[in-house]
Amino acid sequence: MRRNRRNRRKEKIGRLQFADDLMYKVAQRFPVEVGDIVRLKITEMTTDKVGIARIGLYRINIPGSRIGDEVKVKIVKVDEKEALAEIIE
Repeated sequence: MRRNRRNRRKEKIGRLQFADDLMYKVAQRFPVEVGDIVRLKITEMTTDKVGIARIGLYRINIPGSRIGDEVKVKIVKVDEKEALAEIIE
């Protein structure tokens, strides 16, 4: 039975999506947890004027900060791709 190009593409995309989902389920460890207190340096800003610090590729949003600030923050919310923190110092 011959498969057309469209069906092959659907199968390939389905496998890639499954692999990504599996990766998140197996290794759902994040560099920070809710309640952690860490010192970070702000390296980027969003269009909403929220500072961004990174731990590897993991993004931490810190409202009320500017590029170049070194801040001590408490992690408030953790998500698959990013975290939200509030400034302590």
